Amino acid sequence: YLYQISYPEYVNEHTTPLMVRAAPFHDLGKICIPDDILNKEGVLTKEEFSIMQRHPLDGAEFIEKKMKTIGDPELIEIARDMCLCHHEHMDGTGYPNGLKGDEIPQIARLIRVAESYVSLSSKRNYRGALDKESAIQKLKEKPEYYDIAVVECLDAIM
Repeated sequence: YLYQISYPEYVNEHTTPLMVRAAPFHDLGKICIPDDILNKEGVLTKEEFSIMQRHPLDGAEFIEKKMKTIGDPELIEIARDMCLCHHEHMDGTGYPNGLKGDEIPQIARLIRVAESYVSLSSKRNYRGALDKESAIQKLKEKPEYYDIAVVECLDAIM
């Protein structure tokens, strides 16, 4: 709700259903990552991480080439932006294109926070799940990564 107030031109009755439909595609490019890298429990090597960094590009390419047949250019654009930019950081140190701040599409900033919150609040092989407050606090501690306006909105609704 607060995000809708902050960005009424973007989060509204028209775009919200498109975002919901596009969200499952944000990690589509991971189908191109070898299983041994994708499922590795330890820290990735430099070479493995380089391969992992391709998944936003691979996913966006797939969306551009294969989804155009669905005939919904807005959905395709949102899905592509989510996929391509969900690992960009607010300070420009993310990947694949090193976008910074407002260069990162709003939808990618939204899915970045949502994906990170889900990851932090879920049990992993290497750590337990964080509670809601701790997960949100971790996000707030990284303004160089996350759009803090989005994190604040998440905090307000949780």
